[in-house]
Amino acid sequence: MRTFLLLLLVLQMRSAFGADDVEMLIQHLGHPETRQRLHAQKELSELAEDQPREMLIRLAETYSETKDLETKARLETLLRSLAREWMFYHPPGFLGVNFRMVILPDDRKAIEILQVLQDGAAERAGIRANDLLLEFQGADIESMEDQSDFVERISSLYPGTMVGVVISRKGKEFQLTFPLGARPLDQMNVAVASRQEERKIKEWLIGLQKKSQESVDQPMGHFKTETP
Repeated sequence: MRTFLLLLLVLQMRSAFGADDVEMLIQHLGHPETRQRLHAQKELSELAEDQPREMLIRLAETYSETKDLETKARLETLLRSLAREWMFYHPPGFLGVNFRMVILPDDRKAIEILQVLQDGAAERAGIRANDLLLEFQGADIESMEDQSDFVERISSLYPGTMVGVVISRKGKEFQLTFPLGARPLDQMNVAVASRQEERKIKEWLIGLQKKSQESVDQPMGHFKTETP
């Protein structure tokens, strides 16, 4: 009971924070005393847990306007964390098949399903090996340049997205609608995904600074950790 009351008190204190309080904490990010800077950064981080999108917008505005390097560096740390969770993290959709692109006797392109992975989205939808996929999300496979185009279309969608496909099986065509799955962690190239995510965040931060600076090579704060 005591733990619950303490948690309720903390939540009430956080909800009581207004725009002026946030502004004060932001100003303290550049405070002469390290303890005050760390405290302000911690408080802003905790507020962001409750109001992530609102705080992301507010901190991004300040980041694009302030000229104080200490404040910029600490805002960048906060923005990176928020952006990673709320803006750029995009686990790709996963169909759960091995396939190849083939040319049919009538010269149309199709995706031939070579293998259906166990417990994947395709298996749950009833797709089988040797099926021919003719359409994906209303687009003919014929309109796709190659099979990498097909992969990109799937990866651009979130897991859980409902997709529609047209399948040909033993000369008969039919439609299926089902949700995409998520690629198993042991099959993900985490290093590549991480680099792509960091590149997007860096470009975003640079874009924020271009509002207030004519020429920017990299986000402020990075130079502080570089060694000659």
